[in-house]
Amino acid sequence: MTLIHKIIEVIKESDHEVVLELQSALDTHPADTDEYYVRLVKEWMDELQEMYDKAEKVDGLDTSLRRIDSYLEDMDGCMEDIRRCIDVVDI
Repeated sequence: MTLIHKIIEVIKESDHEVVLELQSALDTHPADTDEYYVRLVKEWMDELQEMYDKAEKVDGLDTSLRRIDSYLEDMDGCMEDIRRCIDVVDI
C-alpha cells in the first residue's frame, strides 16, 4: 500500500468535520490511481489553507474592532472630562 493510500484510508476513517468534504469527494469519485488521490488531497489542503487564512483575517479584524471600541470608550471619557471642565468654567 502506497503512502497516499494510507493517508486516504485515515481520512476515510476520520469523523472530524474538516474531512467531510474530502470524504464526500472520495465517495463520489472513487479511483485507485495515486495521481488522482494526490491531486484531490492537495486541492483539499489548499482549500483548508484558504479557510484558515480567512479565519486569521477575521481574527485580525475582530482585534481591530475591539481596539476601536476601546478607543471610542476612551473618547467618551475624554468628552465627559471636557464637559465637566466647561461646566466649571461656566460657573
